[in-house]
Amino acid sequence: MTDAYFTVLSEGGGSTDDELLEPTPASAGGWSPDQVRGPAVSGLLARATERTAETAMPDKRPVRWTVDLFRVVGMHPTTVTTAVIRHGRRIGLVDAELSQLGRPVARSRALFALTGPNPDGDVWSSGRDLQAPPSGLAPLPVSRGCITARSTAGPRTPTITAAAGTSRPGISRSRWSTESNRPGSRWPQASRT
Repeated sequence: MTDAYFTVLSEGGGSTDDELLEPTPASAGGWSPDQVRGPAVSGLLARATERTAETAMPDKRPVRWTVDLFRVVGMHPTTVTTAVIRHGRRIGLVDAELSQLGRPVARSRALFALTGPNPDGDVWSSGRDLQAPPSGLAPLPVSRGCITARSTAGPRTPTITAAAGTSRPGISRSRWSTESNRPGSRWPQASRT
C-alpha cells in the first residue's frame, strides 16, 4: 500500500487541470471508508494551486489558504481545475475546484503576496518568557456547545450557558443566572460555567 492520498490515472500534459486522480485507501476518512478525509482534499487542492502559482506568479508566496468542503468527497476518480483570479503587482489570487462524477465537491482559494526585504529596526517582543505548562496538568473538560439539557422540576428544558464575561445589561452575571432560572421567566435559562 502506498502512503500517497491519490494516484494519477492519466497525465495532463504538464497541466494539473487535465489530470485524473484516484483516491487511495490512505485517503479514507475516519467516518466512512467511502469518504476522503479533509486533509487529503486540502492537500490535493494545494498541490494544484501551487503548480498554477509557480508558473503564473513565481515571485509571490502564499499568505492565506481557505478550503470549503460543501459535498461529501467520495472514493471516486477526481479532477482539479484552477484559475488565476487576480494577478496584480503585489498580490495574486488562485481558485481551485475539486470535482467528482461531473460535479464540484470542494473549493479552495489561496492569496499570494509579493515577498520583499525585512524592514529595518527592532522586532517587537513582550519581554516575557513563556514557560511550558507543568507535565502533570490535567486537561480542561470538554464542552459540548452552549446548549445543554438539565432536568428541572418540570419537563426537560434546554439551558443556555452564558459565555464568559457576558451578561444582560445592568444585571450581574450571578443575578442573571438565578433570575432567569425562575419558572415563568421571559429570559432564557442560563447557568454559570
